[in-house]
Amino acid sequence: MIVTLALPWRVAWAGPPAQGADAPAATDAPAAGDAPDAEPGLEPQTALDWYEVGIAEAQAKNYVASAEAFLRSYELQPTSAALFNAAYAYESAGEAVLAVRTYARFVSEPGASPEQVRKAEASLEVLATQVVVLKGVRYAVDRPPARLLINGVEYGLDDFPVVVEPGDITVEVRDAEGEGGEERYVLYAGEEEVLDVRNLLRPSVETPPAPTVVDRSAELETLERLAAREERAQSERVHSMRLATYTSLGFTAGAGVATLTMGLLADRERRAYLADICDGACPEGKEVGDPQTHYERYNIYQPVFISAAAVTVGLTIATGVLALVTANRKAKLTRLRELHRQQREALTRERATLELRLAPGGLQLRF
Repeated sequence: MIVTLALPWRVAWAGPPAQGADAPAATDAPAAGDAPDAEPGLEPQTALDWYEVGIAEAQAKNYVASAEAFLRSYELQPTSAALFNAAYAYESAGEAVLAVRTYARFVSEPGASPEQVRKAEASLEVLATQVVVLKGVRYAVDRPPARLLINGVEYGLDDFPVVVEPGDITVEVRDAEGEGGEERYVLYAGEEEVLDVRNLLRPSVETPPAPTVVDRSAELETLERLAAREERAQSERVHSMRLATYTSLGFTAGAGVATLTMGLLADRERRAYLADICDGACPEGKEVGDPQTHYERYNIYQPVFISAAAVTVGLTIATGVLALVTANRKAKLTRLRELHRQQREALTRERATLELRLAPGGLQLRF
């Protein structure tokens, strides 16, 4: 089938139809005006000259050269016909990527006719199965790529989506400091892919701010003064409790001695009384003493013995309680001293300034 691009000034080039359909006619070619035809052997000068070169190259089946000529015409005088013919020429040459890019430019052309746009969109739908579409780039927000190269061609983030040939694709990224990496993909025709470069541009690690050295001398002095006062008060309490414990222990010992003495005296008088009365049957010739006196003395010693025993038991309990309280206060004093020691060490570490400096003798640490 012969495809004719109707131009207002001459017959356009003929070529094979796109995907079995007639190529749309271009109706807005560069105006001829009074411009003369380009002389043979001379470099084309005007948009019209380049447009004619594009037609001639297409008729000679030099489709890539034809597309380039149409694009030169478009650069000198933008027309939708030149852009459409360039896309169609690339498609005829089998340059699917260039055809897709040029058709996409044509579709966004404000002067393109609706019929031509429909034809271009139909071609784009078919060509999409022959190329790879890179829809975008996924990267860390705090470390965006400064340079992005795909198969050696640099692209900006605003250039996406990008159309590339299927097969091996090399992606290289660099940040503002020049750090980054390279990764290879194998993509097939018709695929759509989002490039993930987060592993190539790892998020930067923030350096923590240098610690601020605060003078804690006054706080340390206050702590030492309060700690000394508290330790002294606690130590005085321990001393008082220890003194009370020893005093109670002395009273307990005295009460124990008194209890033992009264018990022995009461037992002696009881034995003497029983010996004098002979249990009511004294043998003949036995000298009988004064049992009444022993009985009276026994009645004096026995109550004193019982009272002394009760006092001894009470003092023993009191001494035990005082000993436990004293031990508890002593342990509390030990814990208090350890706590104050740790607080002083913490403040001393904060107050200390570590200075690292390189000296002729090597690395020195000075506090």
